[in-house]
This record gives sequence, C-alpha cells and structure tokens, in this order.
Amino acid sequence: MLGAVAGLLLTIAIAGDNVPPAIEKIGDAALSAPPELAADILLCLCESGRVKNGERQARWIDTAFQLAPSAEFPNPKRGAVGQAYDTDSDSGMLWRALDAKLDTTSLRCRAVRLMLPMHRARARQMFSEIQLHLPPLTCRDGMRYVPGDYYDVLGEIFDSGFTQKERREGKHIELLEDHVRATGHPAQIEPVAELLLKLKLPAEDFNRMVGAFAARIKEMRADDRTFTGATHHGMGQRIWDLIDAAEKRKGPSYALVEAYRSYLVRHLGAARCADSVGETFQGKVLANTVSLFNQAVRTRWAGVVHVPSISEEEAKPAKAEGQAEVFQFWETPRTREILMQLRHLRFADRTQALDEEERRKESWEVEVRDFLRQLETWQKDLGDSPVLHFHRMCYIYRALLDLIPAGVLRRTALASWVSFVGMSPVERDSPPGRNSGSAVAPECITKRRVMI
Repeated sequence: MLGAVAGLLLTIAIAGDNVPPAIEKIGDAALSAPPELAADILLCLCESGRVKNGERQARWIDTAFQLAPSAEFPNPKRGAVGQAYDTDSDSGMLWRALDAKLDTTSLRCRAVRLMLPMHRARARQMFSEIQLHLPPLTCRDGMRYVPGDYYDVLGEIFDSGFTQKERREGKHIELLEDHVRATGHPAQIEPVAELLLKLKLPAEDFNRMVGAFAARIKEMRADDRTFTGATHHGMGQRIWDLIDAAEKRKGPSYALVEAYRSYLVRHLGAARCADSVGETFQGKVLANTVSLFNQAVRTRWAGVVHVPSISEEEAKPAKAEGQAEVFQFWETPRTREILMQLRHLRFADRTQALDEEERRKESWEVEVRDFLRQLETWQKDLGDSPVLHFHRMCYIYRALLDLIPAGVLRRTALASWVSFVGMSPVERDSPPGRNSGSAVAPECITKRRVMI
C-alpha cells in the first residue's frame, strides 16, 4: 500500500507553487488533533484551493482517508422520530453535530471526491475500501442512517472515474451493478433509486439494474426503527419515479411495484415500535405512504400492473412496544428557568427582539453578567448525564454569544465558555475519536477548531 501511494504522489506531483507557510503549518499541526478533526482540517485545506502542490495535496488527502476510520461515529445519522428532530434535545444535538460530516463514511467520501480529478485509479481503490456497515437499530434509538453521500460519490466515480478503454469494457457498469445487487438495508433504497434515475444508462443496462434492485427490495428485512426511518415520502416518490422510468423503457416495472408492496406489507405487519404506529408522527407518515401506494395501483397503474391494494389488516402491526429514548433539554423547573432568562435577554418583555443599541445598555449588560454567574455555578440537574448537561450548556453559551455585541462582555462570555469546555468531564473523558457513544455539540466543535 505504501509503495502504491508513493508512486501515486510522484505521478501527480505538480512543479511550481509551494504550499503557503501558514497553510503548511496548519496542516502539520492538524495531526495532533483528534482523528476526525485532523482529517477534517486536512480535507478543508485541500478543498480551499490554496494547496497548489499536487504531492502535498495527495499526501494530505490520503492521510485524512487513513485517519477517518478512527472517528467516533462510523456513519452519518439523522432523527428517526419526531422528537429527535428537535435541536433542543440530545438526539437533535447529535444530528447537528453529525451534519459537520465528521463520521468515517463522510470523511472518506470527501477524500475520494478530492482524489478523483487527480488520480482516478487511486480514487476507485479508496472507494472500494469504504465499508458501509449499517447495524440494526432498536426502538430505543432515536436516530437513523443516511448514507446518501456514499451513493453520490459512487455516481461521480461512474461518470468520471474510468478511462475510455475501461468504459468500453463496461467496468463502470460492473461497479454500479455490484452496488445495486448489494442493496440490503432500507436506508439504501432511496439513494440507490435516485442514483439509477440520475445516471444516463442504456435501456438494457437500466432495466437489468431495476430488476436486480426489485429483487433486493422484495426480500429485504429490517427492524422497525430502520424501516420507519427510511420509509417516508421522499423514498416512496423515488420508487414511483423509478417505476415510471422502467415502464417507459419497457422494463420490469411490475416487478418493482410488487417488490415495493412486499417490502411495505412485511414490515408494517411485523412487531413495531410504539412511537411509529397510530397517530404518532411516524405512524401518520407510514399511513400516508400506504395511501399513496393504494391510490397509485387503483388509478395511475390500473390496467398496467395487477397488484392488489394494501389492506388495513395487512398494515396492522403484530404488536407495538418500546419507544425512542430522547432527552429534552428543558424538562426540569431549573432548566426552564434558565431558558426563560435567556429569552428575556433576547426579547425583554416584548415579542420583538432587542436591537444592538438596546443590547449595549448598561442595564442589559448587568443582566448578562448575572446570567453568566449562574451558568458558571450551575451543576448538572439530578438525573442528567454529563453528556446531556454538556450539550445543553453549549447550546446556551452559543445562544448567549449570538446576542452579545463585540466588546469586553463578549470576550468575557467566550472565555467562560472555553473554560467550561476545558473543565468538562466530557471534554476530558470523551473527546472526538473515543468510541464513547456520544457526540460533541457542534458549537463546541467550533470552539475546538478555533483553539486548534
């Protein structure tokens, strides 16, 4: 491997411009940061366009790619239940943190994207090393997998990752078909369907891919949290768009409609999570999915495919038990009091936010200083985990800093925040790179980047 990389660096080295000293210093210092932050910094430097030396750029991209598997989170995630969409919760904060794309899969996909225009063969080799492992979830989980970036990069490699000779030999088609036939997780359905719709495939290849895709969906089995998180309007729309496209190309549209029905009925009638059935947010989404399916087979596809509607009995869960464990930030009297004080700093006793002139008045600054003293002496509430308290405090500090105009008071508040982060047991015991099962709030990631 090292020999191949060394050869690659010699191949793509670009004579001329050197790396600016400041950029080189940042790149060297990045290696002392936790692995996902180090990888992110190196990739950001390469994405900035300021690294003109091809040898240095390739080395940093490859280093970032090798660091990525040490990231705390292997995959990007988003909320899977209604309350997890709320950023005033531990799941919502995790979602925001992972939006920074510091998980293993996202970092490695970024590295492949950067390598692709420089060295196609190396980019394909790197992509082949990305392991898209999506373990089962339980009803306690409030997050779902979103592997869309992986399939976006697959599409880019399909379009520009092969020589003309390799394309004539069908190497790009082989790569795509291997991934379509490997589809085995509900989270993969939407991005794979979207990819097939986007790529310019000959009718014969397209229809073969759709047939393979339908076969995978028809046999797919997953836990309810995974099924519910992946099965929403967007996914359903991509399936119906793919069915339309297959029909126009005289492809296996019937097989895909039948497979989609089997997928829905199998999971709807299985053991379900209590927060994904009935009048819950997820329950309504799935009921709408069934309604749209039935409407399509009764009207849009009537006389074209002979697939029965999904009956109420088929959509009835075998049982419903368990729900997501999502912790809201403002559930105790003390936390609600803190939130009300923060809102008073923003609005005072009216509905319109205070302008900057009002937020520079001495009376307002006195209120801020009193609020800061409370924050600095506030211990976590009884029953709170250190991680939950850490995220809540970062949320409050960020909101407070957004209110304070530039000046001494703002610097005081920032110093207070940095002190809290530095003294927190979460900062000490669970920094990025440790497999602790928690994520650092995005506001605190920002502070880390500043300090680095």
